[in-house]
Amino acid sequence: MILSSRITVRVSRMRTGHIEGMYYRPRVSHEVLEKYHENLICSSACMAGEIPRLILAGDIEGAERAIEWHKTIFKDDYYLEVMLHKTEIPGQSLEVYEKEKEYDEVIFDLAEKHGVKVIATNDVHFVKKEDGPVHDRLICLTTNEYLDSPDRLRYTQQEYLKSKEEMEMLFPGHPEVISNTLEVCDKIESYTIDRGHVLPKFDLDPAFLDDIDAQLEKYKDVIDCGRTDKNGNERGEEFCRSVAFLCHLTYKGAEMRYGPILTQEQAERIDFELKTICRMGFPDYFLIVQDYIAASRAEGYMVGPGRGSAAGSVVAYCLKITNLDPIKYQLLFERFLNPDRISMPDIDVDFENLTAAHEYVERKYSSDHVSRVITFGTMAAYPCFRELVDKCGASY
Repeated sequence: MILSSRITVRVSRMRTGHIEGMYYRPRVSHEVLEKYHENLICSSACMAGEIPRLILAGDIEGAERAIEWHKTIFKDDYYLEVMLHKTEIPGQSLEVYEKEKEYDEVIFDLAEKHGVKVIATNDVHFVKKEDGPVHDRLICLTTNEYLDSPDRLRYTQQEYLKSKEEMEMLFPGHPEVISNTLEVCDKIESYTIDRGHVLPKFDLDPAFLDDIDAQLEKYKDVIDCGRTDKNGNERGEEFCRSVAFLCHLTYKGAEMRYGPILTQEQAERIDFELKTICRMGFPDYFLIVQDYIAASRAEGYMVGPGRGSAAGSVVAYCLKITNLDPIKYQLLFERFLNPDRISMPDIDVDFENLTAAHEYVERKYSSDHVSRVITFGTMAAYPCFRELVDKCGASY
């Protein structure tokens, strides 16, 4: 198990395992550990770890070599783990507990021999003890096994987040493993997560910047709406330039969509939307989205005409993000962006070649500035109930 004492290292090392070492699951080699060991805390992990497997296979010399290698690299930031998942529930796995007892007896001796501290850990697959039976049935659903199947995967139902007192009861003869575990906690740098929206900046057209002073003056009315954020902080000159460029592209697109002379309704709608986008701080977002959509079309790939609430934006229509005129179809901009409810805009785009779109964005902004958003699937109540009844051998 690898922990990081510093948040910046934590993020970068996670990236190494997930991006460069992914093979079904994140992996980090000994070479990578040795190269990036600074500010990392290492422990020997659960029964699936390198050292526990060597010990249970009877290769004590191999386990000692592994301990010495890790100790040489991590020094006092290397720990050996012990854990006990003792279950008294009939039918649950006793094999794990027996292996853990066998391993723990050896690891305390090796820890003393090699001068390595021991910490107490526990596998956590669910939060509360009473969630054990639910977790057990979830395993049946995910493995497609019946509850009474003799050879199905079973856990001990001890894999919950235990209190300090519960952990102390597991190792009454070794109180030091609890204090050593707290020592690891003390080494971890405290941090807070900035939950604010941090948006990338769009690279403006150099030709536009040649005349930037005139452009800033031309769109001053819109820019003034967003010079400061909701907390009164100045957004800066770079933000003002992005607003001016967004206005420039929008009115250029409006001429293409509506002609050289706008009606009062069209002009007022565009002005309102631009000021709202500026006030909420999203000019770069619109510039980035229109850019990768234009790039996909330039490469010969089809892009959807627009769906969802973004179709209610005239600015999106003028930027060719969407191809539906919200004025013609009387679509509301406020369903997309509401100045009274600060939230990120969400523009759904259908690409003929989504991979090409991702590759373009990664080339332009570099892969370490681009990520894909994960969607977590959950089980709907009725299908889950139906499957659970089946796995329990009952009828409904």
